[in-house]
Amino acid sequence: MIVNRGTTLAVENPTGRTATSWVTASVGLEAELADGTLITPPWAD
Repeated sequence: MIVNRGTTLAVENPTGRTATSWVTASVGLEAELADGTLITPPWAD
């Protein structure tokens, strides 16, 4: 899945099992959480 800039993405796990995912991002990635908090993952610095 490719999530373009400005797109809202929600992820839900309705099971009782642990979900895992693999995320690949470019340098400079910044994300805005639902509460408006901006985050930059350490690998995107």
